[in-house]
Amino acid sequence: MNARAYCPGHISCIFRVCVHDDVLRSGSRGAGIVIDEGVETSVETCAGSGVVVYLNGEMTDFCVSFSVIKKMGVLKGKRIVVRHVTKLPCGAGFGVSGACAVGVGMCLNEVFSLGMSVCDIGRAAHAAEVECGTGLGDVGPMLFGGVELRKKEGAPGYCVIENVDTEMRDLVCFSFGGVDTNEVIGKDGFSELNVVADDVLERLFCDPVFENFMKCSVEFSQKAGFGSGRLLDVIRRLNRIEGCFASQTMLGESGFVFVGRDMNKKVLDELEGVGCVFKTKVGYRLPELL
Repeated sequence: MNARAYCPGHISCIFRVCVHDDVLRSGSRGAGIVIDEGVETSVETCAGSGVVVYLNGEMTDFCVSFSVIKKMGVLKGKRIVVRHVTKLPCGAGFGVSGACAVGVGMCLNEVFSLGMSVCDIGRAAHAAEVECGTGLGDVGPMLFGGVELRKKEGAPGYCVIENVDTEMRDLVCFSFGGVDTNEVIGKDGFSELNVVADDVLERLFCDPVFENFMKCSVEFSQKAGFGSGRLLDVIRRLNRIEGCFASQTMLGESGFVFVGRDMNKKVLDELEGVGCVFKTKVGYRLPELL
């Protein structure tokens, strides 16, 4: 038996760490963008036992994939082979781990006829992300789409998400490399970060328009201190291009820019020499079986 699924990526622009005893209620409040570029996952089963996971053709011990399989209770009596394929840079703030977790859940639900709702699958994926320390607020938005505000933290069914209206759709994303998310969200010392986030989010939630979304995203990236000088310099240069809006991804040595009409060449010129550059769009396509 086999199944294939797609899940979009997600950029977190602002986040406030919210930890509770219940992992399904834990997560992040904040703001972000669902993107069309995502992850395709396939699951195959055969006689035997054990789990093998591949990411872009290489065997991996990807925590979230194993965690979702365990949570869905399908380990006994079958050998499970999981293959994730993505063009997104991993560990760079584009939601790869969350998309993998959702994709595995959707495929397992199909292959084993578990009868789970998308919300149930999302909860398993969110719990895996939080427990593995790979993310706090990606899964909920992936099931929602668009430019989003996370007004209450938690898994699908617990979180509260609203859209920010914008006619801008085209994005250019870029990355100098990744950051170990667990090194940040796995620590207890995020109280200072939360003070910054609370201040920015209060002003964003009071005026939830696109221009303020981007203004607050840039302010958070500057005050949170996750970006290097080279990254913040690129973002400043991009924001000087008329009709473009740029900021940093959380968490990653990466950024994105909303590109206005006929602005692609100017943006790509500014990004010359950056290791990874790709185009995508704001994502309204939700996770689905293929």
